[in-house]
Amino acid sequence: HDPLTHLFNRTAWIEETTQALRHLGRTEARIALIDIDQLRYINGAFGQQSGDFILRYVADQARHLQQGTGDILGRVGPSQFALFMAGADDQRAQSAFENLFKTSLHPVQIGLNSFRFSLAIGICRYPQDAGTIPDLLNFASIALDTAKQTLDRHEAYYSQTAAKTTIAGMRLETDLARALEQRELRLHYQPILAVKDLSLVAVEALVRWQHPILGLVQPNMFIAAAERSGLIHDLGRFVLEEATQTLGQVEPIGH
Repeated sequence: HDPLTHLFNRTAWIEETTQALRHLGRTEARIALIDIDQLRYINGAFGQQSGDFILRYVADQARHLQQGTGDILGRVGPSQFALFMAGADDQRAQSAFENLFKTSLHPVQIGLNSFRFSLAIGICRYPQDAGTIPDLLNFASIALDTAKQTLDRHEAYYSQTAAKTTIAGMRLETDLARALEQRELRLHYQPILAVKDLSLVAVEALVRWQHPILGLVQPNMFIAAAERSGLIHDLGRFVLEEATQTLGQVEPIGH
C-alpha cells in the first residue's frame, strides 16, 4: 500500500485490477487516471508537507467515487491516482468525475496558506479500447495528456486520434533534444527601426527549426514541446549563446 494515502500502490493496483478484469468478463468498465496539476509547484513553493496534504485530500475525495467492491482506487504516481470502475458506462463515469471536479473549485486551507489546485482526468473504456490493465492504463495516460491540453474541460476519453497526436508530440520532443545537441536550430534576425528616421536601433532574434523530415516546424509547436519535455531552458540557453556569438561578429550600431 501507499504509506501516505493508504491506497493501493501502483504494483498492488495493477494486480488487483487484473484479477477484477478476469472476473468481469466482457462487462463494461472504465479506467481513469486522475492527476493533480499543480502538485510540483505546491511542493516547491510551500514544502512537501503541503503537497502531502493535497494528496491526502484528493485521495479522500476520490474514495467517494467508489460505488461498490468492484471499484478499485490506487495511487500510481507521484501526483496520480487510478480508478477502476467495474460495470461503469460513460454516464456513470461522467457523473462521478463532475463531483470530483467540484472539490477542486474551492481553495484548501493549510495553516495560514490557502491553496487552489486543478485536476485532469484521462479515461479509457474496457473492453472497447483494450483488454489488459497495462494497455488500459497506457491509453488512460494518453487521454490524460489530451485532457491537460483542453482549455474548456479537464477530462478526456481515449481515442486513436488522441493517441496519434500524443505519439507525434513525443517524437517531436525526442527530435528537438537531438536538434539542440546537433545545433540544427537557427536564429533569424528581424530589424527594429526608429519611427523618426527608420534608422536601425535593435534586432529581434527569432528561432527557427528546419526539421530534416517535417520541414519547417512552427515555433508554437516546438516551444510547446520544449515546455512539455523540460527542454525550455536548453532552448533558451541555445538562443542566448547564438545571439551572443552573432553580436560579437557585427559592428556596434552607430559605428
